[in-house]
Amino acid sequence: MIKTIPPLNLKSLIRRFAREKRGAAIVEFALVTPILLGVLAAVDDLSAVTMKEKAMRSSVSSAAQYVMRGGSDLGVARSIVLASWRPETQDATVSAVKQCYCASIAATCSTVCADSSIPLAYVRVSIVQPYDGWYTDTSIIAQQEVRVR
Repeated sequence: MIKTIPPLNLKSLIRRFAREKRGAAIVEFALVTPILLGVLAAVDDLSAVTMKEKAMRSSVSSAAQYVMRGGSDLGVARSIVLASWRPETQDATVSAVKQCYCASIAATCSTVCADSSIPLAYVRVSIVQPYDGWYTDTSIIAQQEVRVR
């Protein structure tokens, strides 16, 4: 004897599906899991950037303290940054630059300003490191500027 399949009644099929409770938890889990994983990845990304930036700022601060205590060798300031922080990529750049200004206009440090004053001298120590994360590809920057004259 051959059984025939009754025709599909869409209305009764939807009602039967709505009454069925088995497997509801797994469906809810399947719907929520991608959202939770996305939030987890975002938190991981943000915490990694924050930790790296904190380490970079600490090493820049060490070099700035050297300059504030009278250190004038920019190579030593750069070495202090590299001694207290290890770059994770070869693309990271560390710089220590002296800049002079006459009334907020860039000037050479060895000349006198137009108003016969000595130009203000600043040393800027900075680190730039590229970061490739889950959601963002950016550069993390830490810098500090110290007035030396």
